[in-house]
Amino acid sequence: MNSKLNWIIILISLVSVHCFEPITTAGVVAFGSFAIYGGTKIYCQYKECCDDNWINHDVSGIQNSLKEKLFGQHLVIKMVGKAVESHIKEKTPKKPLVMSFHGWTGSGKSFVSDIVAQHLYKNGLKSKFIHKKIATFHYPHGGDLKAYKKELKNFIENNAKKCERSLFIFDEVDKLPEGLADVLKPYLDYHHALEGTDYRKNIFIFLSNTAGHKINNFAIKHFANGKSREMITSVEMDKLLSVGAFNMPGGFKNADIVLAGLIDFYVPFLPLERKHVKQCAQAELQKRYHEHNDAILEIIANEIHYFPEEEKWFSATGCKTVSKKVEVFFN
Repeated sequence: MNSKLNWIIILISLVSVHCFEPITTAGVVAFGSFAIYGGTKIYCQYKECCDDNWINHDVSGIQNSLKEKLFGQHLVIKMVGKAVESHIKEKTPKKPLVMSFHGWTGSGKSFVSDIVAQHLYKNGLKSKFIHKKIATFHYPHGGDLKAYKKELKNFIENNAKKCERSLFIFDEVDKLPEGLADVLKPYLDYHHALEGTDYRKNIFIFLSNTAGHKINNFAIKHFANGKSREMITSVEMDKLLSVGAFNMPGGFKNADIVLAGLIDFYVPFLPLERKHVKQCAQAELQKRYHEHNDAILEIIANEIHYFPEEEKWFSATGCKTVSKKVEVFFN
């Protein structure tokens, strides 16, 4: 809180008290404390604070938003909303919630992390309690590992001290320098507190293309056997992702947080089919208030490249380029 505002409130309180009776030491302390409390309460009505007025304002809405806005990802819808809501409702969680999103480009990883953020914080993506790191931007040089470790350690500790219910998002984890993720282990583990700071109510989300090829190949074999995507289970994907993340090149290769089992949920984002691309196009058109019909959706879907080359079952870029295709179509 602004220290000047604190002192102004305190002085006003003291002057008011002096008008009625002599000021005693106890009176100064009592009214000073009251003024600070009242000033803080007023401040937090208008400025974002780490309290229930600004955080967890619509956590139960995450599941509904995922069902309404996310296409083709039944496992994501099943896992993410429930995981976040359960963690938030637990008054004394044993550890932070740690989720690792895996899948190819355009499958919805960033989109889902944004939905979580929008429902957790009243200020949505503008909240000062959301902290994001992008590997290729913040940690582009593998040779600076020692400096990166020190910076990342300070980044986590300083932001967690400001609010025990912070959201940390790490994008492009597959491009993190190998070994950097080990710095995170103490903050993700089962500790009551570290040097006076409790990290257990925090949420960590990792976004990665790691094992994206494995997910795609699994889906291709699954479709080749005549099975629908809805028949793919979280159990069979969990092993594929955890082993893949630990062994494949990237930020999680041989990482302590994987070896110690500190990632609570490996969330698979399946490749999107043509019908999902059309759903994304329809949502984009509605957002822009454009009239549309199935013929227009077909034209936009035809602009996307699909794989495998012969069967053309899945979009090579998911829904990532759909908004641009819509933009070009109407200009």
